Amino acid sequence: MDQPADTEGSCGRPPGPKLIYTHPAGGLNLVITIGVYLGIALASPIVLYQVWLFVAPALYKHERGAITGFLFSTVFLFLAGIAFGYFITIPYVLHFWLVPAHVQFGT
Repeated sequence: MDQPADTEGSCGRPPGPKLIYTHPAGGLNLVITIGVYLGIALASPIVLYQVWLFVAPALYKHERGAITGFLFSTVFLFLAGIAFGYFITIPYVLHFWLVPAHVQFGT
């Protein structure tokens, strides 16, 4: 008897999605891009703290208070925008793109 072709991935799971590279250096480009973005994200708190240490001595006390309030509100609004996009906007956009519209042409 012939055995059916193995259409499942490892551990009995169906095969997952595969990355498709459109040029020869696509895999290397992906790794470098992810590395740069992660490096910026991980280094930004340290860089911003060093900038604050440089700027803070030149500010008056009331100016420092205004800037710290502005920074906390900026971080809060940034995170709120990410949450809004992820939990509210993306589901609607994906539904719009992935569910075919039932359009009737003619009469």
